[in-house]
Amino acid sequence: MKSFLVIFYFNLFLLLFITACNHDTEIKSPIEKQVPIKSVVEKKDSIIEDVGDSIKGDFNGDGKAEYMWMIAPKNNTEEIECEGSCDCYIAFSDSTIPKIKIESCIGGYPVNEGDLNKNKSDEIGLLPHWFTSCWRSYLVWTFKDGKWVNAVDPISTHCSQWEEGIEPIEIDKEQEGNVIVRYSQLTEDSMIVVSKSVRIIK
Repeated sequence: MKSFLVIFYFNLFLLLFITACNHDTEIKSPIEKQVPIKSVVEKKDSIIEDVGDSIKGDFNGDGKAEYMWMIAPKNNTEEIECEGSCDCYIAFSDSTIPKIKIESCIGGYPVNEGDLNKNKSDEIGLLPHWFTSCWRSYLVWTFKDGKWVNAVDPISTHCSQWEEGIEPIEIDKEQEGNVIVRYSQLTEDSMIVVSKSVRIIK
């Protein structure tokens, strides 16, 4: 009986010692990053991959992969102001590709929309973040003649459209050279999403 108690108390002491050591050891967790809701878009015939805060794709149509990322201004959401101008930029790993400037923007997540206009380069989409309002325009650019131009007119969207996971743009499979855009519209009764086929710039 005495030997049993000795073994019992020894095991209890050992268990308490190990537990105490574990509590004294600081476990460092990695810094959490704000992950885009739509950081990876699966589309056919396109190089799309999320790499940390960068998005991979062929944005200038040279057949080689580049990376893009957002450069956002420092801002104070409580004061609703930026340090300097409230402009964002989308930058690229290939220095020959010009940056995209977005005015009235405090952040956002660039999206590789794939080759929407079949010009062998991936189009870029962005929902610019702002301090207030649920209404924001989704912007889509295409690389043409060495510069970025709007592939379609800005698409007016309400936050309810994004909460429902409704994509604002995709290829129109029924009409070549067109895309389907989906935009929010306020009626007398409710907020609805309207779809229409529009020509996309090549």
